[in-house]
Amino acid sequence: MKLHLNLKDPGSADGIYQIKAGGCMAASLQWADEKGPLEDWTAFAYIPLNGNGCGTFRFTGGRAVPPEATHVMARAVKPDFSGREEILAPIPGCRKLMHTEEETIFCVMSDIHLSSKSGSFRRALRTAGDPDFILLAGDLTNDGKPEQFDQICRCIEEEAADIPVFAVAGNHDIPLKPLPQVEQKVGSYYRLQDWLCRRARRAGIKWEQDISGAYSAFAGAGGEKIDITGLNAVSHWRRFVFPGARQLNWLERHLESVGDGKLHIVLCHAPMMSHNPMRRGGTKSPYLSRDEELQQLLDRHSQILFISGHTHISLNELPGCVEYDASRGNTYVNDACVCPSALHTGETLAAGEWTEGSVMDVRVGRQEIELIGRSVISGKKISRGYYRISRYI
Repeated sequence: MKLHLNLKDPGSADGIYQIKAGGCMAASLQWADEKGPLEDWTAFAYIPLNGNGCGTFRFTGGRAVPPEATHVMARAVKPDFSGREEILAPIPGCRKLMHTEEETIFCVMSDIHLSSKSGSFRRALRTAGDPDFILLAGDLTNDGKPEQFDQICRCIEEEAADIPVFAVAGNHDIPLKPLPQVEQKVGSYYRLQDWLCRRARRAGIKWEQDISGAYSAFAGAGGEKIDITGLNAVSHWRRFVFPGARQLNWLERHLESVGDGKLHIVLCHAPMMSHNPMRRGGTKSPYLSRDEELQQLLDRHSQILFISGHTHISLNELPGCVEYDASRGNTYVNDACVCPSALHTGETLAAGEWTEGSVMDVRVGRQEIELIGRSVISGKKISRGYYRISRYI
């Protein structure tokens, strides 16, 4: 049995993985050290082998090699499942990458779609562990009903009582029709946001709410205070709109006042067209009504970490769900969802766990940002959901 690795750069998972296992029909690839596979990480590839036992996997999307990985393990199985073979191959040019110095840890989740039961959201909050902050990137509820938001509040209080939470509205967080809902507390999301604001202020966080619906807050567990901005670009009929561009005008003024020396986290439920993973499937129109204006606004600034949801795309999508604009130091993350996600890789073999609900840890250090996807069901780290991004331009 042989395994050959031809990787793009030290620390990068991108490259070509070639395996030969005579008499076998399929193989899996998993990060490992000299002792064996890293059991708390999912496999990153399942490869069908031809009649000669040969197969190739091409990793793309800008993922990183986990710091603790020094090898790749391949496991190949016989056609009748009567046995398997294993091999460890050292990662070429491997240098032991140090863990990011953890100054501030965010746990990001989106598309909870809480309807009548809260089990999935509670599991996600438990999976989050003990981060410094939790970010909810929209579609907290399925129908925008008051009782659903009540459940969201109860879950936060019972599972994350001491953790500040920041959120934005998704298209499912506003009732679909303005009528006959007029008498049924249609502002439930914004009451939730006010409640989150009060919680954050009690924790000593400066939170500024704008009349346009946008807000900003400054948070940080270390010396750096990170700017968090929430954009609420949704309305009835499940539309994504920025009425009169008021929120965008506010965002421009806000970013200018803070300056580009700080990291700016921007939460918005819908991704922008240029960074929408669904565009690879032929989508030609943006979700957001002022998509180009927002993109041009962000392009005038640096150190932006733009976090969106909505697409229900698995972190295991082969092209990746994170894009980095090195010229400006801006990163675009389309977070996976707490509810089951879709997988459109076109690969012959894929693991069922790749479509489980997931959350993402965002660990902000002085030199880089580390992104770690994790399964809500198993708690394992998602190999295709791991990125390391430099904060230097």
